[in-house]
Amino acid sequence: MAKKVKCTTGDVFAIPVSETEFIFGRVLFDVTKQYIKIVPEEERELNDLGFFNKSVLVEMFLGVYTSVEDVDFEKKAVTGTFVFRDFLSKYEGVIVGKREVNPIEVSFPEVLSRYNMNVYLASGELYLPIPIDGDKYREIGVYASSGYGYYNLIVATLDFSGRDDLIKEDAKMDNYFEHIDLRSRPELRSEIYASIHEDTNQNYYDMALKYGFDLKRLYEQITGKEKARAKKEKHPQEIMTDVRWTFYGGQYDTIEEFMKAVQEYHEELDADGWQPEEVVLACKEVTVQYAYWDEEDETEEDFRLTADGDGFTAGELLFKIHNRVVGHLENEDHHFFEGLSLYKDAAPENRPFYFLGLGS
Repeated sequence: MAKKVKCTTGDVFAIPVSETEFIFGRVLFDVTKQYIKIVPEEERELNDLGFFNKSVLVEMFLGVYTSVEDVDFEKKAVTGTFVFRDFLSKYEGVIVGKREVNPIEVSFPEVLSRYNMNVYLASGELYLPIPIDGDKYREIGVYASSGYGYYNLIVATLDFSGRDDLIKEDAKMDNYFEHIDLRSRPELRSEIYASIHEDTNQNYYDMALKYGFDLKRLYEQITGKEKARAKKEKHPQEIMTDVRWTFYGGQYDTIEEFMKAVQEYHEELDADGWQPEEVVLACKEVTVQYAYWDEEDETEEDFRLTADGDGFTAGELLFKIHNRVVGHLENEDHHFFEGLSLYKDAAPENRPFYFLGLGS
């Protein structure tokens, strides 16, 4: 049975849609971590956001690519929809990086909800009464929903990206969000907003702020924890000692292919130490040293790596190490990864020095 790939806020993920192509997205909000575990239960009863416990809000980027390096992160196919937190496992998806989320740009699906015979417009923490009766509520039929997102993530992204050749027959829809998001029905949405004297052009952040809900507070708590953890252990003595991998089989062209290979390797071994999205080094650069046999002489070599962001995730670091060392190690007896050990702490330019552990 495949291991579940769990994702959280800021994770950039790739889902394979052909042998060499992927669609990409990002996690915008983790309901469990950012809401259920932070907001008191009595406050959570005032809206529908708790319905999405163990789900995440995700966006999808427009286009189909062979590498995350080619993605235009400004162009969106899907602006925000809820899926189960382990949805990547369903589609052999992998986490390929991390991008900070700006709370002001986050928007939630808009649905109708019924409570005590009244009908409400529900979106994120907003729960606003609207003048609609039960019959009209059922006729509109837009309800809170979460799942694995086959149609509203994969098919919708392929459709909006003009890749009908990758869509299964009869899978296309006129409106992928007709019954799960009012934003996909602009005329009806305008009527509902007008009935409560609200402007459809305002973003979620500003609208929620008017009603006393500052979305930033739900991001500050998780980023604060991450920064505190990074400050406490900026250059840990050991890194990724529970990760299983073998430096064999040549270089990988893309991080997506590499992530998938490492995930499959862990599944074969029934190991659960692979957390590719985890930030393992809170620095921009690192020096790595390793040893290998050059004919009859043992040679030590070191190289410098630069992170794509402010620090290295486990996935990015192992990917870059693999491509640097596999040429020397794939024919060695000692080509199994055994983690990294701190050799010298950070130099003045904040670049620690680690030794690559190898076993047979």
